[in-house]
Amino acid sequence: MVDIDLVGSFHVLRQAHACAAKAGVGQLTRVMALEWGGEGARINSISPEAAGAAAA
Repeated sequence: MVDIDLVGSFHVLRQAHACAAKAGVGQLTRVMALEWGGEGARINSISPEAAGAAAA
């Protein structure tokens, strides 16, 4: 499984529903890696962000 997540999109006003869903998918990826990683499953998360982006 590969989860592709855009890190910078957490700082958007009036998008609470999208932020909640994004956090849920990120946490699901972490838990799946812990639970299934020992059985040989490959669980990855890719979180690109623009190089040199200002910290919010």
